[in-house]
Amino acid sequence: MEFVDLLENKALIAAILAWFIAQVIKVVLVLVEEKRFDFGKMISSGGMPSSHSALMTAMTASVGKTMGLDSVAFAINRGHSFADFLEGYAKLRGASEKIN
Repeated sequence: MEFVDLLENKALIAAILAWFIAQVIKVVLVLVEEKRFDFGKMISSGGMPSSHSALMTAMTASVGKTMGLDSVAFAINRGHSFADFLEGYAKLRGASEKIN
């Protein structure tokens, strides 16, 4: 496998693009709400929108579309996505309980 092959991997490109869009949205939200440019949001983790969830959702959807919803690859991706979403929900719930 060569680097050029990675550029033809639709699932990977969809996942990276979704991550990038989520990160850009974070920068734009800070710019609009706080009137400052914070490029650090492009490389930071946490916050909304969740770039990790965007990445996993795009990857899972792309694998389902290209390999089929009955494929083992889709089942693995779906299971991983579900576990990630549950973990993110638990962290968000725990944080909100500490605030309230």
